Amino acid sequence: MTDETMEPPVEQGKKNAILRRLVKRLEPTLWVFSSLSIFVGIWEFAWWRGWADPLLLPPPHIFLANLTDQFRFFDPGGTRAGALATGGSIFSVLGVIAWSSFRVAAGLVLGFILSLAIGIGIRYFKIFGELVLPLVTMLAPISPVAWLPVAVFIFGIGNPPAIFLVFIAIFFIMTLATLSQIDNVPVHYIQLARIMGVQQAADLPPCDPAFDPARAFRDPAHELVRSMDGGSDCRGCWRRLWSWSSHHDGAQHIQC
Repeated sequence: MTDETMEPPVEQGKKNAILRRLVKRLEPTLWVFSSLSIFVGIWEFAWWRGWADPLLLPPPHIFLANLTDQFRFFDPGGTRAGALATGGSIFSVLGVIAWSSFRVAAGLVLGFILSLAIGIGIRYFKIFGELVLPLVTMLAPISPVAWLPVAVFIFGIGNPPAIFLVFIAIFFIMTLATLSQIDNVPVHYIQLARIMGVQQAADLPPCDPAFDPARAFRDPAHELVRSMDGGSDCRGCWRRLWSWSSHHDGAQHIQC
């Protein structure tokens, strides 16, 4: 069989591989397009059947036909929407989108930083935790929308109340989530940190009474894993191992 007869199947295989990779890359986009198409189709069908009032829920074909007329509801400065203005354009819409994104991002960043700091403070400073945790627990169930009058009363109208509402929407939840994550750190992570010399008070179980220094000296990896699986304080086990080895001339082989 000559190379000429082998070339077409090889070339066809390469084309098929390229086509499969292209379809794989486009598959998520196709699914998104299909989902949006179904949604728009249902919306248009509801308008066609008279179930959706075009004044309240105008279908996409009506809204897009009057898109340029909608620009007049956006401030040319790009800072606010909903007020009748003159000279609006697509850049006004983009400006409003940018300012809205800024408010959301600022609220999220402030909420993340402060909730993390407050959560750490509650867990590691007893007096601070006893005073703040009940307040956080009491305010956490309140809906962010209920804070709207408070935001307007304190900050007035503008960017600050919008940032405050985004901040308050995540602050209490993130604070409680921080406490949960701190309380649920796997014990073997804490044990490993203490073995490595981290000096931090922690409630760890004592060394396993069945810990065998002689066996650990012969097979330290097996004994360490067994001790960790048993929930023991490995630092205490290694201290016992060090004490045993120092009396059996084996300290030079042990690194604590």
